[in-house]
Amino acid sequence: MQREECTSAYNADFMLFFLSALNAMQIHAVDKGIRKECMRIGEQLYLDIQESIKPDLSLEVGARQASYSRSMRLLFPDIPIIAYEGSPITHKYFDEKFNFKKRNIEYCNNIISSVSAEREFNVILDGDNNIPAEPDGRNSIKQRKEGYSLNQKIYKIMSRRGDEVIEQHQPKKAALWIDVEGALDEVLPSFAKSLQEKKISTLYIEVELKKVWKGQWLFQDVYAFLSQYGYFPIMRDNAYYNQANFIFVKSGLLKDKLLRIISHYYLKLRELNNRELYSQVAQLTKEVGELKEYVLSINNNSHQKV
Repeated sequence: MQREECTSAYNADFMLFFLSALNAMQIHAVDKGIRKECMRIGEQLYLDIQESIKPDLSLEVGARQASYSRSMRLLFPDIPIIAYEGSPITHKYFDEKFNFKKRNIEYCNNIISSVSAEREFNVILDGDNNIPAEPDGRNSIKQRKEGYSLNQKIYKIMSRRGDEVIEQHQPKKAALWIDVEGALDEVLPSFAKSLQEKKISTLYIEVELKKVWKGQWLFQDVYAFLSQYGYFPIMRDNAYYNQANFIFVKSGLLKDKLLRIISHYYLKLRELNNRELYSQVAQLTKEVGELKEYVLSINNNSHQKV
């Protein structure tokens, strides 16, 4: 991927990302097609960030079909890439489909949690046949709240603590992708030592904005936890109603000026109302263009220093 392409998230499409996120925050309902496009841009932005910082370890927690890990392998042929999927049904299905060993991706039927021990893992059952639904992505170590319950089967799955995985590989800038169906209160603290030692550079995290699982963390909890270690959100999408994906980066990873500009956009978009949005797109797009030029200048300077 060329350097120009690596800044694709900072072109006019960037506006769709921001505008969709704003719609989610204000009215909690966005056209499905826009939501998907919003998610696509956010995912591509995260991959663009990885190509810029060049991580030395990639972990995907709650992998399902491990799309992120497969994309990372295309970008980075040599770094360790590990994907964890808790459901034995889902793991078997996708391991046979994608042959992860041949792709040099370690695709594990394990979970990441607060302990290294065997854990109970809830797998959704097919409503008609009362057998594990394959390959369902709503499985979790968490129990769903009353009113959100589904028929489930409990499996015993081995768990590892995140810090143990990081310690095993000794990265300086690991990239994490986390989608764990309400279990962030166990998964994120399991990386506490690694976060404290700044061995993790970026995190892409699916976060609920309304409680579905018992005892789960919402965005304010995730923010409070990560910010104490110096990790801050730079982007969000609006994946579903009351659910979004957030990108967190290590403080200092991006230039301070760039972080201030991104924060400025959050504040600016929050002040807009729906009737004013599209009348101001032209001006915002112009400012995004200026941001893109600034990002390119950073890249040029860093390449010259190397």
